[in-house]
Amino acid sequence: MADFTAETRLARLKEWANTKVAPANAKILEPGSNLLFGAAIHGISRRSKGAKDLTEIEKIGVRFFEILADDEDELKAYGEIFGEAKAKARSGVFAAANIPSSVMTLSEDTPYCEERFRDDVKELAVATLQQPHIRAVMPEQIKADGTIETTEEYDKATQELGRGVSLFTVGQESKISAADEERITSTMGGRIGPGGKIMIPMKIVPYIFKCYKKSGELTKDEIYFTWGFGGDGEYEVSHRTDEFGSVVTGTERTFPANPPFYLGYVEDACAGHIICWEADQSTSGWYDKLTNIMREIAVNATHATIHTGDKNWDFLIGLIPGPIGTSADIAFWLETIASLIANLLDIFRNHDDKVMEHSYGYGRDWLLQGVPKQWTVAYDFDGGDGGHFLAAATCQTAAELL
Repeated sequence: MADFTAETRLARLKEWANTKVAPANAKILEPGSNLLFGAAIHGISRRSKGAKDLTEIEKIGVRFFEILADDEDELKAYGEIFGEAKAKARSGVFAAANIPSSVMTLSEDTPYCEERFRDDVKELAVATLQQPHIRAVMPEQIKADGTIETTEEYDKATQELGRGVSLFTVGQESKISAADEERITSTMGGRIGPGGKIMIPMKIVPYIFKCYKKSGELTKDEIYFTWGFGGDGEYEVSHRTDEFGSVVTGTERTFPANPPFYLGYVEDACAGHIICWEADQSTSGWYDKLTNIMREIAVNATHATIHTGDKNWDFLIGLIPGPIGTSADIAFWLETIASLIANLLDIFRNHDDKVMEHSYGYGRDWLLQGVPKQWTVAYDFDGGDGGHFLAAATCQTAAELL
């Protein structure tokens, strides 16, 4: 069992910052995926130099470092290491990740503000959202058991990265009429959201766990899940499950329904991040920090969804081909938050094996059709040699909120 200590974390971070040859993920990811990660590096570097005025964009990532660190000394050491990484980037010798130079070469005297972020989004978002590990999922792609029709390109990309992004949406021709929307929402409690629409009281309730293929390890597979979900009604759910016990290929178990993946009101969107793990006797310190990380992911999922419909993002609509273009704002947020989390976990996580992680976003039109009909969605975690597991859930009306 590895020790999850400050010394271990700092050693890992120094090793990461001094990487001489770009890892595979750095080569295949567009720099826009790492925009929030870059803002976090800039923010923690500024913080270590005494900055008291971190911007909202910088604070998103810095908060994760605050969760991971034991004390202020460790945080300051993070900032110093990242400051050295930024110096390497200015010299053209930084190789650990493909992070936009607009933030990595920025002087620590200059805040990375919302205006700079919007400028970078306009330059980077289209290429970012065209990556093969990001997909739109429409109702006709979901089978009766909740499993999702996939493509070889998406499967290959997600296995290479260890993660994917799925946005549940509908095509223009499948959007419901204003009359049908009024009819559906008339039974939903009548609570008006910030945008003036009747909000949807909903929950995403897991019910079954399956093992399609156990991992290639000689020891027993002890699978568990962590997640963080949030919605624009500002409801959040985060959790770490107990282990599902020793599982083998073909194992099926009940997935505890409480807590659900999400429970709350939604106006335009909800989003979340689920990670499937294979346990390896981690310390309680790691589990405590992991739980707090998932809680912060839920907060940032809420932050992502409240940007939906923001006029600052309208330029993306029409630039991204297919149905994902109409919800490009939330897809971009999901991808950049997911990449931030993936980078931090790759650097800092304890000895537990991450099977796969996925980010999910649900749009209003999909929810208005799926929640009343209790559509099932199967969250699929295919980690290749790390095992292949599934957790299925139904989207339901949350009667307890009415």
